[in-house]
Amino acid sequence: MNELQLQKRLQKLLSEPSRVWITESGKQLQVLSPGRINPYEGPDFTNFGVLLDGKIVTGEVEFHKNSLDWLYHNHSINQLYQNVFLHIVCNNDTIINENFETLVIAEKEIESIKIDDSVDKDEIINQILDLQHYALVRILRKSAEVMPLVNNNNINDALKIAAYKFLDNYRKKRRRPIYDNNHFNDILYNLDNSLILPFLNKIKNNEVFDIFLSLVDLMKSKISREGAALRRELVLNVVLPLSICIADDAARICLLTWFWSTPTLSIYSKLSRHFPHIEQKYLWQQQGMLEYIRCKGNAEEFPPNPLSQYKFEEVLDFYSIGLSSNK
Repeated sequence: MNELQLQKRLQKLLSEPSRVWITESGKQLQVLSPGRINPYEGPDFTNFGVLLDGKIVTGEVEFHKNSLDWLYHNHSINQLYQNVFLHIVCNNDTIINENFETLVIAEKEIESIKIDDSVDKDEIINQILDLQHYALVRILRKSAEVMPLVNNNNINDALKIAAYKFLDNYRKKRRRPIYDNNHFNDILYNLDNSLILPFLNKIKNNEVFDIFLSLVDLMKSKISREGAALRRELVLNVVLPLSICIADDAARICLLTWFWSTPTLSIYSKLSRHFPHIEQKYLWQQQGMLEYIRCKGNAEEFPPNPLSQYKFEEVLDFYSIGLSSNK
């Protein structure tokens, strides 16, 4: 197969966010968003997002069969390629002195991926891949919202402020199940006695423990009288963003692995109406759908890259656009 034939297969291969890859420099890499294939001049993939040794990096990615092709194609002197942060190759036949990571994937593995040539199927696949990008945007946005709380308060106060804001917003928007103010006050009052605060303190103190299993326990353990759906929303919108902000790189990998691999507890009928052809298998899919709707899109045409609306790199020390800001 030529490189164009391999691109779609490579994109599908990289669309599993829980899979861990190792770059040529020995860094752990997980693809959070495999982006879109670029049919025009410039890098092969845009809106690409990865977790690189605990740091979230977004930008552009180039693919070649051989790493030497980077030089043959004169990418080093082409301004269109100056923001490439990841070079994916089948054969690393030369060392390229550029500011990007190199990931080697065997050509046979890429060729083995089956793709559907149906136009309709192809569009559904593109929507799923876009939802990965929106899920990444959502977790970055939620983290950016709580980072000032982390910077200006102890973790206990940051938790209570973030939980109060979330519950107040939940109370205004949600109608089912019905909670009154006493329910919300009980949740806030009992936060100190829940599993949440010990969990956050372990993250903040860089303790070694089973983060994945602890998050599972948080999803199951009642704080007060809340239902499973509200508790899940509290974990996703408050606990997880706070944890990501205070975590070291190793813990952040575990936190995001949980986010990208945890199945849904139930199906949102609202999301089924917007995305009738996409299954809601994982939490990240639902979160991506919610963020997409928040951006006022529709299921037929996705709005432009939402990352352009934010300056996450100015707020989050674990996020960068490309690798230049990590120097």
